[in-house]
Formats: sequence, structure tokens, C-alpha cells
Amino acid sequence: MNDTLDLEKFWNEKHPQQKVLYSGRALPHQHYVIEGIQIDVRNMITVPDAILLQVIQDNDLKADSVDETMLRVQKWVVKNIKYVSDDENEGASEFWQFPFETLAIGIGDCEDGALLIASLAINAGIPSFRVRVNAGIVKEAPTAPEGGHGYCTYLAEDGDWRVIDWCYFEDSEVVIKDKPIFKNNQYYKDIWFSFNHIHSFGNKEYELSGRLKK
Repeated sequence: MNDTLDLEKFWNEKHPQQKVLYSGRALPHQHYVIEGIQIDVRNMITVPDAILLQVIQDNDLKADSVDETMLRVQKWVVKNIKYVSDDENEGASEFWQFPFETLAIGIGDCEDGALLIASLAINAGIPSFRVRVNAGIVKEAPTAPEGGHGYCTYLAEDGDWRVIDWCYFEDSEVVIKDKPIFKNNQYYKDIWFSFNHIHSFGNKEYELSGRLKK
């Protein structure tokens, strides 16, 4: 078994794989909105996706290294997607957008940008085991209060996980190796669950109707 397969096996097995269902979608119905439609969170990361592959090609997001590819993806999302809350954008308390929806309207809240980052990164060739979308708690910061947040983490070439955020603590001008190591980052606290398009992880099976705020 080569080193890449060893690394993939290690990280896919290090944390418990669990079913994660989240009440993250809503649908219009006549004169009101039906909220709380459950999703298997893995399905919100779209791979393969011809729309995203075209974005990657048109904007030269795929680089020679996975670290540089991830940084280009983060920079592109920060530059091209505007943060707007679900209440303002969708008229729903919680609405997870598919990446193609976020691209189409150019706006979204925390998890929408995180899902887009993860989807672009994996479509650009970063192995899925290196990319996770996380839902959890962040501490109060100058940019936001303490509360629920959706964001990406990325297993960098040096073997440490880094936060790849686009709205809460956006650091797209900092190269990957200089970003704080995730386990040492004091602003990101307890994780409820995490996932990529293949696996979801948590300490229990989740069927949540909670809300991510940032």
C-alpha cells in the first residue's frame, strides 16, 4: 500500500463514521415555505460537477500542488461570493444551498461558502480525504458572536489540518503553511459533525434541526 492510501485509510478511520442527517433545506409551497427538510449532508458536496469544473478551468484554480490549489479556491470564493444570511436570502431560518445555487446567485451564508469551497477543491483534484466541511461552535470574535458555524478544514501537505474559512476568520492572503494549525486555533471549538462527499463523521448518529448562524 502506498503512502497516499495509508494516509487516506488513517484519516477515514481515525474519527467515527456516522450517518448525519440535517434539516437544512426548505421548499416553497403555495404561500409559505416548508422548512426542515432533511438531507444526507454528503450529498451537498457535488462531485463530479461540470459547472464547477468549468469554473476551475476558467479561473485557473487547479495548481501544481494541493496546497496552492486550496488557496486559490479559498481566494476565489472570498472574492466572488457575498455573505447574506438565510433569513434575508431565502426567507427561511436554515437553508443549505447546493454549490451550483451559490454560484448562480453569488451569495450565501457560512455553510454555503464552505460547501462551495469543498466542492471546488475536490473537483480540482484535491483528494476527498483531505477536505471536510465542519459544523460546530466558534468563539466570539470581532467579526461575529459566539455560535454555530459551518467551515472547511483541509489536510495540508505538511500533514496538519488548517481551517479554510471564507467569512468568519477569512485569511485568504495567508499561504497554507502559515495558517494556524486547526488543533491550535482557539477560535474554533467543538465540532458537531463533519463530512465530505464520501464519508460523514461524528460521535453519534445525528438527525439535527439546529441552526448555523455565521
